[in-house]
Amino acid sequence: MFACTNGKGLNVLPANWTRLLARSGLPSDVPSAEPPADGPRHEIGPRPYIYGYVRVSDFERQPNSDKVQQEQIDKRAAHGDIPGTYVGCLVDHISSKRVNFADRTGGRWLWHNVRPGDSIIVTKMDRFGRTLVDMCRTITELNDRGAAIYILNHGGAPLAVDSTVGRAMIGFLATSAQFENDLRADRVRETIAYRKANGLVYCAQVPLGKRLARDEHGKKVWVRDDGQCAILMEMYRMHEIEGVPMNRIAQMLHQREVRDQNGNPWTWRNCNRRWSTKKIRKAIQFVAETLAAGRQL
Repeated sequence: MFACTNGKGLNVLPANWTRLLARSGLPSDVPSAEPPADGPRHEIGPRPYIYGYVRVSDFERQPNSDKVQQEQIDKRAAHGDIPGTYVGCLVDHISSKRVNFADRTGGRWLWHNVRPGDSIIVTKMDRFGRTLVDMCRTITELNDRGAAIYILNHGGAPLAVDSTVGRAMIGFLATSAQFENDLRADRVRETIAYRKANGLVYCAQVPLGKRLARDEHGKKVWVRDDGQCAILMEMYRMHEIEGVPMNRIAQMLHQREVRDQNGNPWTWRNCNRRWSTKKIRKAIQFVAETLAAGRQL
């Protein structure tokens, strides 16, 4: 597995990829390392090569989603009907909403190193991009470079863009993939709106002035935290009414070892040895907006 992160983690390659990188000139910002003992290993043979590509979103909730996709790709490559030597999967742990295919670590490697006759296997078309335009452009340009694209959830047959029917099919499949993404986003928004309206937990961060609890049915809910609300009102009063500077408020919270709603310090010293007041400023603004709207903390 070639494990690619969003720039904060280590990229791990099987031993066979090291020889490929040496011949292909992978950019220096993609370091190599010895693969784990249980990582997939494939013997490198003559071209053409068969690559698997896996993308897992940062917000992916399904456990072991990358391993499931790799198993599906391995099984498809093992059928033997795709010409070439299967060399393994590249895995990008990143959201396609923020980064295009050619800007991801694994995607950029494929973009620069795929050759005519090579094949790329993915589980779904939306692994290539977030929008209809991104998906169609990526598939078309990879196909123009001579690569055959295999999409497993659409039958696993190669997509050809050199014909009218092939181009129409790619447009149809990309539209279906984007429609599926839009439906998923709509369901997420509806769920968040429902949980907000009913006081249920809808994200990992606790809102200001709240604490985590469970209702009579055992569901996680956010309830008013009187202690946190008192701290918020004290910060608001000190800054807006008494005119105390933010640095003095930060120093006071640090001396009293007051924690925020998530159990973290309200402030800390930055690299210039000055107190960080970003969280305090947001909290005071939240109190001001709440009071201006006539609501209670």
